[in-house]
Amino acid sequence: MQFKNIPGNQKIKEKLIKSVEEERIAHAQLFIGTEGSAGLPLAFAYAQFVNCLDASKDDSCGKCSSCIKYEQLVHPDLHLSFPVKGAQALSEDYMAEFRKEFLANPFLNVSDWMSALGNENSKPNITAMECRNLIKKLGLKPYESKVKVLVVWMPEYLGKEGNILLKLIEEPLGNALIIMVGESEDRLLGTILSRTQLTRIPLFNSAEIGTYLTQHKGVDEETAQQVALLSNGNMNKAISLLNHAENKYFDQFRAWMLDCYKGNGSRIDHWVKELSALGREPIKSFIDYGLQICRACVVEPYGLNNGRLTENESIFVQKLSNLFDTNSLESFYHLLSESRYAIERNGNAKIVIFNLSLDIHKCLTLETIA
Repeated sequence: MQFKNIPGNQKIKEKLIKSVEEERIAHAQLFIGTEGSAGLPLAFAYAQFVNCLDASKDDSCGKCSSCIKYEQLVHPDLHLSFPVKGAQALSEDYMAEFRKEFLANPFLNVSDWMSALGNENSKPNITAMECRNLIKKLGLKPYESKVKVLVVWMPEYLGKEGNILLKLIEEPLGNALIIMVGESEDRLLGTILSRTQLTRIPLFNSAEIGTYLTQHKGVDEETAQQVALLSNGNMNKAISLLNHAENKYFDQFRAWMLDCYKGNGSRIDHWVKELSALGREPIKSFIDYGLQICRACVVEPYGLNNGRLTENESIFVQKLSNLFDTNSLESFYHLLSESRYAIERNGNAKIVIFNLSLDIHKCLTLETIA
């Protein structure tokens, strides 16, 4: 991973590069950024730059033996720790799977990771055994690089076991760099927060996401723009939307709304079965699309949707916005938000979608959206 392959975050990149140039690398660092930000890619790009054998002023070379190993996450002096399932589980038991998932999507979240392991509904954790294993690993001399690097992804899942690592964080053994990458300060042990140098990672803007999707995912500019607007700065969400929304959900959402408006029981039953079969993440993406349409309805009277919607979406939003007054539109938004939260919390998808469909029917007026 090189800095140049990570969108945005220019000031943070400059700060990290400067710390290497001035030989002022903090031995224990904490990157905090909301889900879908560049925390984990930046951690690996930083570690690769630190140990690059032929680095330029602003990036690793990407060609030396160290960089080649780092880019595949197989460098012997790079140690990784991440949430897994089971009281005795170790990260090293799932290293091949983690490499595969990260290289496919550097912006993955814990839900994606647990789904890849076939444990989507399991509670992930970083075990006490894992902490002791990390201490043992960092006690070894570097094999071939200047600095041993430990990247701990999602230290929020350490729990009280994180106290085992306190001495290691305070005084790393040998020439070691510890980078923790998390999403929430509130869920971290105060003892870890007080012993690490904090760097806050911002969400992406729409332009950065759009550019990344066109350059790295090969999508056309119109699709990239639409997905970027839906993602709200979350790159992982943008990639998920891209993977699950070949038609950007428009046809499916429009047809579902029409059946909800009509109160067609057999069709609602059809949608309950079809949508619930998608799986949790695609359902969330489908509802996210609905929330975006709802926002478009709010600003439609002010002419603020120009350039943000496709032609078909624009026609649909114009008609849909006529079916709501201010109160019912607010109710519609809350219904979608609450249903998304229920799905995220592993609610029964069939019950959630059935109730949502009936509640939306109550919100709509007698105008047509056909």
